[in-house]
Amino acid sequence: RDLTGTDGENPTGGLVQHTDGFLYGLAYGGGAHGGGTFFKISTAGAFTPLYAFTPDTDGGYPDGGVIVSSDGNLYGMTSDGGPNFLGTAFKVTTSGTFTLLAGFNGATLGNTPYESLVRGTDSAFYGTTSNGGGNRYYGAIFKICAGNTTLLHTFDGTTGGNPKGSLLQASNGIFYGTTEIGGTNNAGTNFKITKSGTYTVLKNLTGATDGEYPNGSPIQGTD
Repeated sequence: RDLTGTDGENPTGGLVQHTDGFLYGLAYGGGAHGGGTFFKISTAGAFTPLYAFTPDTDGGYPDGGVIVSSDGNLYGMTSDGGPNFLGTAFKVTTSGTFTLLAGFNGATLGNTPYESLVRGTDSAFYGTTSNGGGNRYYGAIFKICAGNTTLLHTFDGTTGGNPKGSLLQASNGIFYGTTEIGGTNNAGTNFKITKSGTYTVLKNLTGATDGEYPNGSPIQGTD
């Protein structure tokens, strides 16, 4: 499918296949209001735009994908716009009915989330913001449960900052992630955090031998 401006443009996240067989995703820009779209596409290429983001109210410019939850709905984030113009988290049905879950505020919850939410085994949603938070510049980790958004961790630079990937909940129930900058060498970190917010740096990247500035998401190996 070649996207047009009305379909949305510049999709940045991955597609996810629902139990109905369709693939669902987000486009960063375009659409009826210029803030991106939520769409579905069949495996044969039949494309349907389902929702066009209105940046001033819904949020706009999603920079990740949607996830399918056990309730059959899809969940995602926008990197900008919304009630505070700092990004949002949302729920959307397969027919395109949109519900705003959270408007990021910069000061405590952070702002400008990238990538995607993850649903924990406790049915709450977890994610990161790349900026803002209690230290203004380094981002935060948050939890959304029963309509309430709470802060789990504020990055301060020394233990990492500016996460740009999704979290992973491993088989031990703990969440893992990366930060693009910060840490001992200001080259980024690998970290873990519990559901209650206990945060631990696992690795301070050095830049010289093990790389620097990670901006993706971890995966769990078969071992």
